[in-house]
Amino acid sequence: MPATAVKRRSSRAARPRWHRRKDARPDEILAAALEVFSDRGFAATKLEDVARKAGVTKGTIYLYFENKEALFKALIRETIVQVIAQGEALAQSLPGVRASSWSGWCASTGVWSVKRRSSGSPN
Repeated sequence: MPATAVKRRSSRAARPRWHRRKDARPDEILAAALEVFSDRGFAATKLEDVARKAGVTKGTIYLYFENKEALFKALIRETIVQVIAQGEALAQSLPGVRASSWSGWCASTGVWSVKRRSSGSPN
């Protein structure tokens, strides 16, 4: 019986229990954050909830994002700004839509300021 137990231990040691996905981790955290922020809102969301949804520990989030606000800003950069850019391209491809009218709409709704701040441009 002890020989069998030793054999099991050595086979467990041969293959890792977890596979590290360091490069994929920020995207996994952002996907989880999008769901949790969407369900609960910014104020009610806790990093523990995001970590649980992403399948990581709370400490892992801090390896990639300084705090909840930094996570939220990264989420905006990675998701919403891309959607805005796609909408901008679509609007400009439509007949009768001028660049100035699109920019005016963005500025009036606050979309432009979000896009410019997240891309690093001054407001």
